[in-house]
Amino acid sequence: MKGKHAKPKIITLSKMSVMVLAGVIATVGVGVGSSVASPTVTKAQAAYGPDTSSNNGWIDYGTIQGSGASFAFVKATQGTGYVNPYYAGATQQLRDRGMAVGHYHFLTRTVSGAAQANYFVNHLQHYRTGDPLAGDYEGTYKNESVMLAFFRQLRARVPNGNLFIYGGRVADLGTISSYGWTVLRSLNVRVWVASWGSVRPTTVGGLAAPIWQYTDAHYVNGKRLDWNYADASAWTGTTTPSSATTSTGTVTNTYHVTTINGYSVRTVQTLLLKRGFSVGSSGVDGIFGNDTKAGALAFQKWVNSQLGYTALTEDGIPGRWTMAFLNKVYQDGWAGSITINRAEALAGVTPDGKITGQRYSTRGYAWHVLAHGYSARAVGSATVRAMQRKLAALGYYHGRIDGLWEGGTSLAMEQYYRHLGIYHGSLDSVAGTQLIKAWQSRLEANHLV
Repeated sequence: MKGKHAKPKIITLSKMSVMVLAGVIATVGVGVGSSVASPTVTKAQAAYGPDTSSNNGWIDYGTIQGSGASFAFVKATQGTGYVNPYYAGATQQLRDRGMAVGHYHFLTRTVSGAAQANYFVNHLQHYRTGDPLAGDYEGTYKNESVMLAFFRQLRARVPNGNLFIYGGRVADLGTISSYGWTVLRSLNVRVWVASWGSVRPTTVGGLAAPIWQYTDAHYVNGKRLDWNYADASAWTGTTTPSSATTSTGTVTNTYHVTTINGYSVRTVQTLLLKRGFSVGSSGVDGIFGNDTKAGALAFQKWVNSQLGYTALTEDGIPGRWTMAFLNKVYQDGWAGSITINRAEALAGVTPDGKITGQRYSTRGYAWHVLAHGYSARAVGSATVRAMQRKLAALGYYHGRIDGLWEGGTSLAMEQYYRHLGIYHGSLDSVAGTQLIKAWQSRLEANHLV
């Protein structure tokens, strides 16, 4: 958080949160890459954990827990029109693992504070009595009167709520007036302070500060996270989750995440199965668990092996590019690298994802394919030559076996596919979307043409 979180409105600029700590809290050190050493404390005194938002993308909290974290704060809402798309799934993961949950709202200066408090409370997920509820007050979004109205309404909505205000010690909290601190004190609000370094502020504005964000550079498996220390008093009075004693071990298919990076988990699972990658014994259940993640990871590795370079991050998390490849392997009307690789493999050609040796690079009738490269000498493609031989043997191609994907090749494919009943377009000798889709359906059935 602090100044670094002054980000565009609808994104999670900084972080303010709520947390519920339950069970035996383990002492955790700062991971590799952290800029500050962990404070020296005992198990009974403190715990460590991240605060997260949509800026961090989807997170496997099992990995976070395995690194020693006992809790995590998750951004819930901002203003009166934004809900973090990862919030519900993240808090469910944390509950499943018996970890403490933190909820926070990012305050904006131009919207009624009372309305923001109502929006926050109305969108809480997996909330338990005693979970600390935090308001993130920072950067250019600060407005003291809005912030005070927010906490007044939050206290009214959650009379026994464990309330916190988050902000940078000097840049944010340091701007609050003495009147503001008096009001916060009367509302029994405590402080979650961002003060990166080795010296912990124990009070700010005369209020106790049991939660301390002391670095924004803690790394878990290469993912950079804000990291926090929280002493025992931060969760005084919180409800202990019944699952707190089962917070270790591998959790399979219990994340209850039905969307991942904005994509339906059912869609992800369906596409993985269609491509021949397992999503576990539960099949298409709409839940993103370890089995689905393993299937996505296997697919990412396969794509990279086919392309011969790392096009996809091998993390098992379906993001924009993984979904693009899942959707575009076949029958999308776009002859991209995966489609060409498949054709090359069926033609007995070493796959490189390109149809080379063509006459033009951007000719309308075949630009899907030709955009991958060409030679002015028009030496032709071994893959296309193999296609032409197949079509000639079937009685549809009557031209030269020259490896050039031009009108004659496209017309032969159109005629053949119309005979098969998989092409219903015009016989126009154009390698358009409909023809490419028909070709892809044949490739998927292990036929070169």
